[in-house]
Amino acid sequence: MDLLKTSLGIIVQARSGSSRLPRKMTNCYFRNIPLIEFILKRLIEEVKGPKIILATTDTPKDDPLVEIAKNYTKLIYRGDEENVLLRFILAAEKYNIKHIVRICADNPFINTDLILELINEADSQVDYVSYRIGKIPSILTHWGLFAEYVTLDSLKIAFQKITTPAHMEHVTQYIYQNENIFNVKWLEINNLSFNRNDIRLTLDDKNDYNNLIQIFNKLGSNDFNDIQSIISIVDSNKDLQAKMINQINTHTK
Repeated sequence: MDLLKTSLGIIVQARSGSSRLPRKMTNCYFRNIPLIEFILKRLIEEVKGPKIILATTDTPKDDPLVEIAKNYTKLIYRGDEENVLLRFILAAEKYNIKHIVRICADNPFINTDLILELINEADSQVDYVSYRIGKIPSILTHWGLFAEYVTLDSLKIAFQKITTPAHMEHVTQYIYQNENIFNVKWLEINNLSFNRNDIRLTLDDKNDYNNLIQIFNKLGSNDFNDIQSIISIVDSNKDLQAKMINQINTHTK
């Protein structure tokens, strides 16, 4: 990892234009601060070292998001709302980032211990690194805990090859789906606690927000990386668990 330190950056993907939960980055509060502020604050305090870049859109509705983010990082790139892949490429180029840790700001429980492990597993020979649960890429699950590592060069190659809007929206999908083209490294999650489909910790709509706030209130001042405590809170509340299962069924594509 030492070879990558000078050109490694965390790019946080965020926008206000969600149709299911508009302005969630600024209007959904966790620990009495807006979600985008909560995410950036955690990254600065818990993942020390890498540059932290906000990659958002150039639409006026994201102006409030940018104003909040400026209190935590001056590295902000505003680009195309629909072509997120291009937004990442241009954000990385603007701030001279060749090695990227991709964070989705929809995940208030993003696990910073796993981010640090991800960074340590990256090296100059790999194009993409992330976690996998039972052969399923972790970012395709509902856990909302995981980040990805990817190189700028790989994103540029993907941009030249993609032919579908889905690959423009889902930044790394083309890369991990084409291991014959890219050097992909999977970190297998063998913890049986993850081998379940009844916990959802990502934020997509108001129902998700109501569910996540219940966990935050129960978690108190405990470590947000304490996965077992989070699981225990869900398991002890059957009503919450049932609501999460319903959300999983609703949002499973």
